[in-house]
Amino acid sequence: MLVLKSRFAKNALYNIHRKLKCFESKILKRKDMRMHFCALMETDRKLISLMGVVLYGRLENLAIEDGHAKITAASRKISTANFEREESPHTASRPDGDFILTDRHVRFLRHLRKVGNGRINSITIRAGLPVSAEIEETVASI
Repeated sequence: MLVLKSRFAKNALYNIHRKLKCFESKILKRKDMRMHFCALMETDRKLISLMGVVLYGRLENLAIEDGHAKITAASRKISTANFEREESPHTASRPDGDFILTDRHVRFLRHLRKVGNGRINSITIRAGLPVSAEIEETVASI
């Protein structure tokens, strides 16, 4: 246990503690907290990576279990070839492969969490990002 004898040390520690509390409250109040790729579950990382591989096209027939998309034997990847321009996949800005997810990624993953269980008939992908998704749920789960 730390015992502070001088008034100066006690005041300094109090000021540091107060600043940390203030900083912590600002962080917790932020609505735009960034979600990192490496913080995702393995199934979500696979899906986001697959979207980057597809670049332009669709993913079809994915299961949604407990709010996470699962690639199954029936899942299909459909790529759209565009010969008007050179297509280059996104590259991570960090050597460890981690990156901050875009708002589209975050909205897509949040929607899956809200659905819970069901089936993704199709995810439309442009520039490696989800644009829209056709999601099937049982009527009883709605």
